Amino acid sequence: MKRSIFFSAVTCAALAVAAGFGGPMQTAFAQSDPAQIDSAQVPPLDSSEAASQPVAVVSLSGVAGLGNAAVYLSEAAGQPATGGMFATMARGFTTGIDPNRPIGLILNMKDGAPAPLLFVPSQDIKVFLRRMEGQLGPAEELEDDPNTLVIAAGASLLYIKQAGDWAFAAQDREALSDLPADPLKMLGGLHETYDIAARLNVQRVPAAQREMLIAALKQGFQEGMARQAAAAGGDDEAANEARRVAEASIAQLEREIQNTESLMFGFAADRERERAFIDVVATAVEGSDTADIYENTFALPSKFASVIRPEAAAYYHASASVSPKAVQRMRDSIDQSMQTYLRQLDRLEELNEAQKEELTGFLRRFVELAIDTVSEGKVDVGAQLDLGDSGPKMFGGAFVSDGSDVADLLKGLAEKLQGDPQMPTFSFDEGKYQEITLHTVTVKIADKEVAEVLGDELTIKLGTGPDAVYFAAGSEAEATLKQLIDSGAEDPAGAQRPLGQFYMSLTPFARMVERVAPGEIVSAVLQAAENSDQTDRVLVVTSKVPRGQAFRLIIGEGIFRAAGAGAAAAGQAQPAGAEF
Repeated sequence: MKRSIFFSAVTCAALAVAAGFGGPMQTAFAQSDPAQIDSAQVPPLDSSEAASQPVAVVSLSGVAGLGNAAVYLSEAAGQPATGGMFATMARGFTTGIDPNRPIGLILNMKDGAPAPLLFVPSQDIKVFLRRMEGQLGPAEELEDDPNTLVIAAGASLLYIKQAGDWAFAAQDREALSDLPADPLKMLGGLHETYDIAARLNVQRVPAAQREMLIAALKQGFQEGMARQAAAAGGDDEAANEARRVAEASIAQLEREIQNTESLMFGFAADRERERAFIDVVATAVEGSDTADIYENTFALPSKFASVIRPEAAAYYHASASVSPKAVQRMRDSIDQSMQTYLRQLDRLEELNEAQKEELTGFLRRFVELAIDTVSEGKVDVGAQLDLGDSGPKMFGGAFVSDGSDVADLLKGLAEKLQGDPQMPTFSFDEGKYQEITLHTVTVKIADKEVAEVLGDELTIKLGTGPDAVYFAAGSEAEATLKQLIDSGAEDPAGAQRPLGQFYMSLTPFARMVERVAPGEIVSAVLQAAENSDQTDRVLVVTSKVPRGQAFRLIIGEGIFRAAGAGAAAAGQAQPAGAEF
């Protein structure tokens, strides 16, 4: 019983604290390997321009651009015919449209209703309309304006107007009365970076429509609560708990809708740099709490920057300031999560009152440490995973308000687990390195498959200092821990890094899997990854922009090649007539 109680405590407390770090765009990942990927950012919508911008903009790089992206990705995945077929069909169905220029969609609001305006590059849109007459129906010229055509689109009409070397289409004829000479300016440069992109200027959406969206979310929440109440079979306390959690989530979402100025999404396939990437950029309304959080979040020097190594199998690093308003949000979120958990704990019939009291005290100490750490106004954390021939090795650390409190919590946990042969064993206060107190945790590996990778026993070295905790697991754990401590003395490049970063290379993982579970699919994936010239990588970059943050997810070409090779090997291994 003690084992299950206190392991549940550690897990649930960690989840509760993690929920508290869910502030707007606060958690950040990833810088790239500079030899493969740059971390250039796409500037967000400038606040001085926001009021004159459309509600939304959609940008396509053009028929040729989309076709080339499809061909590149399908070739990388080992299926060139698929992309070639798409490109051929796209060109066939777009005769009369210039394939080398972008296509855009502009959305404004008129009398509270969406008023979209589509523009395509064409010197004579009638060529395209004749080609598509079987699908779209005949286009007729207006008597008072031969340059404007009309097509019956279901119950409504679609008006199309030729203006120079552009063709514009709208459901409202008045939208075609004052057309821009260069519509590309309305795309705000999205077409220069992305194959597909969209930007939403949230504050240009009329307040009434935003309120309607929020009302629809609340209605959906109420319907969901009604279904949960019915499923609970009369358990009012469980239904009320679910309602409290959902209401808090809706309130947070409503706040973010009101505080968000713009959202941008963009996708591009980059053959030259052998990658594809997705960007998401969010900015906040000037003067809002969210804007204050963004503006007061910036990169800081780190004690754990040495984990950032492209040679690793994976790493994670984040070092940034946390604004006072973000701290308060985190405190509120952590407190709310803990209140929810404690109410659920109180309902557990298998625990007596003494056990509940003991577990509650442990959780409160854990949460107090987390809140004290957050209140210091910064985050500094890093971890690295190596998967070399000598065996897996993982190490890292994090800033905490008081490392001795962490040691005390572990000592309390060890006391409760004492005497259980299946649980880890602890050895505390073994010595000091610099100002860091050293400890050891030994974990017995019962699972045979896991033991093939980690061995029968896993040694974890811990270090607790005045303002940090360190860990190292695997081969040469103590030496690795000391190297990490030494590396944190100086970090001159701290302010130039992104807010945080995550990195993963596929090849080391595939090699490890092949050692313990070889097979044709694994071999195919490994071979493709090894032959990908260091593009077998996934990265995520989070960086600061004015009143916002920008995220870039990068997928190296080697990932597509490995996925395609694995799929091909799986297809060959599939018995004839078998179905997935």
